[in-house]
Amino acid sequence: NIDNLVVRYLFSEKISAEYISMNLISKIIFFLVIGIAPLMFAELKKLKNQLPLYISIFIVIFLGTIFFLTINIFHKEISIIIFDNKYLDNTNIMIQLSLANIFFGILYFLILNKLAKKNYMNLIFMFISMIIYTYALFNIKSDLGGIANIVLTFSIIFVISMLLDFKLFNKILYKAK
Repeated sequence: NIDNLVVRYLFSEKISAEYISMNLISKIIFFLVIGIAPLMFAELKKLKNQLPLYISIFIVIFLGTIFFLTINIFHKEISIIIFDNKYLDNTNIMIQLSLANIFFGILYFLILNKLAKKNYMNLIFMFISMIIYTYALFNIKSDLGGIANIVLTFSIIFVISMLLDFKLFNKILYKAK
């Protein structure tokens, strides 16, 4: 939610309210993920295989795709239904933000997996990315679409940072010596 704080700081009350409203709608997929995450985390800790992680990611991608397509086709209509005609100028940012929240949903499970496996190096790498993300948000001199693009870009970067396998990298590095 750093982006919400930055938008509130950089833009007028009306524009920031519009962004935060569109962002809230786009977070529905992420809220669904949070509901099933505790169940999968318990399974990840018990099993040695990655099946619960793969099932979780598949669920996020499947539900996220349906949600994303719905947002992509009906973003203006959804805004009208929920907010009346109050926020119609930037409804297209829901598309980028809903896609970003699919990545954030995947990221949530990847973080749980790294915690269950006690692999903390990825979290450090993601923290560094988070600092760059915050810097990029504060230094954007653009519109709400620019902010949404940064959120989408960094959601992908965060997922990649969790997919890196530092333990495997260390094994390869020490084998080479």
